[in-house]
Amino acid sequence: GSPVEVYDMKFRLGQIFIFAAVLMIASVGMVGCDTEEIQYEEAESRIQYWLPLNATVSKSAATADLAYMMNVVETNHCLAANGIPEDVNAQFELEAKRLSANPTVCDVWTSVGRIMSRLSDSQSNVTFVPDVSETLDAQVELRSEDVYITIGNMKAKLISINDVSVDQMWNKFKEQSSYDNLYQAKLMFESALSDSAQLTALGAKKFGQNSVSVRYEYNGKETKQSVSFSRVPVKPSSYSDYDFVYYEIDRPNNVALLTLNKCLYNDVYTETLRDFFADVKEEGIDNIAIDLRGNSSGSDEAAYEFMRYIDVKEYFGFNVVTRGDSVISQNQKVKVRNDIYSDLAYDGDVYVLTSDETANAAVTFSVLLQDNGIAKVIGAVPSSSPSHYDDVTEFRLPYTGLIIKITHTHFIRPDLSKVNQTYQKPDYQTDSQKAFDKLYEVVGKKRS
Repeated sequence: GSPVEVYDMKFRLGQIFIFAAVLMIASVGMVGCDTEEIQYEEAESRIQYWLPLNATVSKSAATADLAYMMNVVETNHCLAANGIPEDVNAQFELEAKRLSANPTVCDVWTSVGRIMSRLSDSQSNVTFVPDVSETLDAQVELRSEDVYITIGNMKAKLISINDVSVDQMWNKFKEQSSYDNLYQAKLMFESALSDSAQLTALGAKKFGQNSVSVRYEYNGKETKQSVSFSRVPVKPSSYSDYDFVYYEIDRPNNVALLTLNKCLYNDVYTETLRDFFADVKEEGIDNIAIDLRGNSSGSDEAAYEFMRYIDVKEYFGFNVVTRGDSVISQNQKVKVRNDIYSDLAYDGDVYVLTSDETANAAVTFSVLLQDNGIAKVIGAVPSSSPSHYDDVTEFRLPYTGLIIKITHTHFIRPDLSKVNQTYQKPDYQTDSQKAFDKLYEVVGKKRS
């Protein structure tokens, strides 16, 4: 087979060396499976295979996985167009030295996580995908600076899991996770506290444990309780093509609400959007709102299709920068000539409702309208950064089977004066559950 390529510790662009250890690595099979040779080019096609979290690999195999990840970063990510950033390099060197003689898959997972976190790009990350997902038999939620756990009908302040404090887990999570901003990190952390694999990565659960010892404070008294996990087969998410977009017209209050749960750009969306603006015109509605609360995925085309109903001749779009584009191109405004649907052009007021789960394409939608002065944003701070990295390619590390995702495009928000802001600031910031009431307050009406 072809040799395994490994960078030298400095990772200078174009300086790829084949270590003497490669000969040994090429002959090492993945632990716990047939001792066949696993080459990089084969790794992507072997998506059905990965090792369990507690499996061990040799230090050479773990180092090769780290090197493979660095190769992927250098050849794909925008930040590495002129060489891998120094702090990413430094973290790699540190992680390579830290590896034990026989690290577990969990060790490699957290090592890769600490390196990729230096990119400050939530879409570029490392993931462990179990055959069966194990979830804590309790609801965990983060409120302000405290974490609460609900066991049965009792809701209490969480102090620790297996004697690892919430603060310790939070600090470790930030160190080894990829996120755009702290709003997003807190949302991800809340989810991690219920997940068996994530708790193991945070040092709060041992391999093979079917339950954990939870310490909480309830009515001023600290108590310890054992909480088990439920095993749920991992299934791809599913949704109906017909329930992601719908609308309602509140004629008495002169408000029309378009709910978009996923930014799909398809016939259902375009037809519903046209029906929406047709009814808005027929009813003479002067206030429309797009509800993007909980919307975290889809296509940016949904936003640009919406803009075709707004009565503006031109507007500024996102600057899409790929690897190798000049610094000048990254600081240019992108003017878009609006191909308006003239028969349904709308010139009234526009509002966008957001929550902390509003992310990715939905944030692009919200920012596009806000930065162009077309809409006011009402609700909670969305979790994704307005200027963000996207266009993700997946790779699988050849020895542990961990999945790494890497972006190769930078989307820069229209308002360049706010380009360094890592979060979108709503015009009317409020709890997302109160966004409807705030909307009606802003338009001077009472919600019926």
